[in-house]
Amino acid sequence: MLASLQAYISHLRRVLEPWREPSTVAGVIVSAAPGYSLRLPVEAVDVWRFESKVSAAEQEADPAERARLLEDALEGWSGEPYAEVADALWAVPEVARLTELRLATTESYAQTQSVLGRDAVVVRVLERHARDHPGREVAAGL
Repeated sequence: MLASLQAYISHLRRVLEPWREPSTVAGVIVSAAPGYSLRLPVEAVDVWRFESKVSAAEQEADPAERARLLEDALEGWSGEPYAEVADALWAVPEVARLTELRLATTESYAQTQSVLGRDAVVVRVLERHARDHPGREVAAGL
């Protein structure tokens, strides 16, 4: 079984790092006790990129910049999280977490737009959101 795993990792490394010379240290899938670790920049993984932008927005004091960061994060979102495997037991908690993060980010964006006095944007953002998620108190309040 270990030999099969090592063979799969070797094939993945060739696909992910086609420029890497054989027998040189891998940079994307690296050996790390007790197994392997994926090492990619934040920009390379859509979930990490989304979370990074949301986190930056949460730290931003300027409402206009906060709105820009949140809008940028939401524009990069498409579809449902892990749609192909959403029913898999291992994916269910992550799908729920990411879905909640997207909903909260949408509401945060609308709140920020409200602070900026951009009521038309708030209505546009929340019209469908509130209809699709009637139990969301923040959306209903806005």
